[in-house]
Amino acid sequence: MSKINFSKVFAAGYRAISRLIIEFPIEQKGFAKDLRFSLAHSARKLFPKKNIAELSHMTGLLRGQIDDALDSDCPVRVMDKESIILSDLWRYRDKDNLIPINGKGDNSFYSIAMKHLKGKHSVSSVMESLIKSGSVEKRDDNLVILSNIFEIDKSEERVINQTGLILNRFVNTVIYNRDAKGKAKRYQYSYKSTKIPPQ
Repeated sequence: MSKINFSKVFAAGYRAISRLIIEFPIEQKGFAKDLRFSLAHSARKLFPKKNIAELSHMTGLLRGQIDDALDSDCPVRVMDKESIILSDLWRYRDKDNLIPINGKGDNSFYSIAMKHLKGKHSVSSVMESLIKSGSVEKRDDNLVILSNIFEIDKSEERVINQTGLILNRFVNTVIYNRDAKGKAKRYQYSYKSTKIPPQ
């Protein structure tokens, strides 16, 4: 296994990942859980004969975190924030399907969002997601609740799939080139489906 310092090699790559996180706001706790899940399952798939202690050393995860991740079939999300909040907004809307954005008491968008998010940092991004999805509409100081179902835009699914493919190809290229000798170092990992020509 390579002794290359990941932090130094990929420092510039962190900027790209940071931009993705900023452009497509996500819960940091959810991101961390998904990363632990992926680390544990990737390590188990790559090294099926290694024990939990060895996988822990390789990934930097605690043994309990690896056990939890390997016992799960998919990443455990902290919450599906938009769906949970939308469900409450639907429940507490008035007869005109309105709910105040701010206000006293428990029946405003702000108070409902805060109850589920446990912090201010994501309230505006949740509102933006709900408006983008067509589930709610902003009208003066109120939200009009149009639906109780939060649906991800299909274009977002395409972005997610494209991002996954590009990152996988990039990582495969880097790993191949790290171990390649001579002319083989110019290799670029690609499939027939990619539009990026091999160099």
